[in-house]
Amino acid sequence: MENSLNKQVKTRWWAWVLLIIIFCIFIALKNDSLINSSTSNSNSIATIKQEWVKVTSITTSTKKQSDTFHLNGGKQRITYILSGKEFSSCYVYIVPEGKSLDKEGGFPVAIATGKTNDETMTRESAGNYYLDLSLANGVCSVLIEELR
Repeated sequence: MENSLNKQVKTRWWAWVLLIIIFCIFIALKNDSLINSSTSNSNSIATIKQEWVKVTSITTSTKKQSDTFHLNGGKQRITYILSGKEFSSCYVYIVPEGKSLDKEGGFPVAIATGKTNDETMTRESAGNYYLDLSLANGVCSVLIEELR
């Protein structure tokens, strides 16, 4: 009788261990499916189509500042065209509203020399800005677009 009781306990012990292992596997698979479904939801949100939206543009043949414009932050595309001779140049600055390039200095986001038709990217923070163009011996056109 005692031998039969020990055999039943050993058999039930393995059954409980097996049951716990199966339960853990079930929980792990359930969590994995939840993670995959939340990842697919975030991927569908991330695939919202964005497009380039014109923010401002300016064309000038002298040193000039644009009117104030607003950036939402993120990616901006700056397209610039300089029509001029060999020694023409155009320096394009994006300056935060309330700051002065003449007093505080700054670095240009684009430099064009000679005949140029090019673009560059920048990632300015959200806020109000203005363009400051410095050029010599030509006509410079600048277009700022933001990915929205």
